[in-house]
Amino acid sequence: MILGARFNNFPINFSTMRQRFQLDSPSKAIQVRSSNCCFTAVWVLTIAFNTYLKLDADPQLTPWWKLYGGLEVPIGVSIDIFSHVVVGYSTVVIDFRKIIAQAQTVANKQAKAVATGAFHTCALTVIDNVKCWGNNHEGQLGDGTTVQRRKPVSVCSDSSCASTLSGVMAITTGSSFTCALTTNGGVKCWGTNSEGELGDGNGHLDTFSQTPVDVSGLTSGVTMISSGESHACALISGGSVKCWGDNSLGQLGDNSWTDRSTPVDVCSDVSCTAVMNGVQAITAGGRFTCALMISDAVKCWGANGFGELGDGNGGNDHVSGTPVDVIGLVSGVTAITAEGSHACALITDSVKCWGNNEDGEIGDGGGGVPCQEFNYQFVCRFTPTNVVGG
Repeated sequence: MILGARFNNFPINFSTMRQRFQLDSPSKAIQVRSSNCCFTAVWVLTIAFNTYLKLDADPQLTPWWKLYGGLEVPIGVSIDIFSHVVVGYSTVVIDFRKIIAQAQTVANKQAKAVATGAFHTCALTVIDNVKCWGNNHEGQLGDGTTVQRRKPVSVCSDSSCASTLSGVMAITTGSSFTCALTTNGGVKCWGTNSEGELGDGNGHLDTFSQTPVDVSGLTSGVTMISSGESHACALISGGSVKCWGDNSLGQLGDNSWTDRSTPVDVCSDVSCTAVMNGVQAITAGGRFTCALMISDAVKCWGANGFGELGDGNGGNDHVSGTPVDVIGLVSGVTAITAEGSHACALITDSVKCWGNNEDGEIGDGGGGVPCQEFNYQFVCRFTPTNVVGG
């Protein structure tokens, strides 16, 4: 960022700020060090006409300046500030009536995470807000409309859309909904709510929200989120898991087949007399969910028609409403991921996958056992199989 100003009609450029520069009151002494000169100058800055404006620049933490009057300025864009200098006390009166900046969206070039739904995409920016684009027929972009967007738009903070959603540390997308994990450990979701995907207690057919809503009971304490086609799950700080949304194939893990519009606990086993604990990571596939335990073992629940659960019992109409052990993965697993109708696990420096292998998803060179869904024939792996070269 180059801040262009004039000191006694002499142009000054501060190309890199070596320390935080803030102006958050009408008059405040600040210290500014220039990177292309060896002097340090202390100025007293006064904003003309009592205009309130906050400048915050720290390239070590945030690679652009944010003017809290609503203007975001990316690195490399100059701001032209006209100033008047009163000689003697080095008092600089800055008139912000003329600020020149290129209208370049920061988030388009400054993303640190991305998530894709069926027909929409969202990005988490380095300033912890969210931008989304694509299909928006059920409000899954979170911009307060149902208008399709071919370029990223900011997700609103609430139904008023007076400000953008901020303080986000992770995002996940389902088929037609999106969820965000906030820095205070809360979860917010937006988009379709026809099967309870938003977790706010208001889910039923043909309902949706165009802006984020709080997931009931999950305003703090969540460390990780993951979403499937029409359900989502949250890892709680104590090592338990809660899920909500579509439960037609047991993907919520509460030993029922009832959709849930608010989060429910995942059971420890088929008896459902206790809550599953000791989980360190979660991942949701299309209609199933898996958990990586602190013992480095893997458990899965939900749909098993393609062998998604990896317990050897896959096939048509096979499901499990509570967690089952993935065969052979009782220890040594360091990461898991699931998508659609297959899942994979990282084991030290090798990879094992299981589930649908019709298009070679397992990476073992092809093949497997016959499986079917809706009378369509597929090839599947019902237990974890080594990825060739993995």
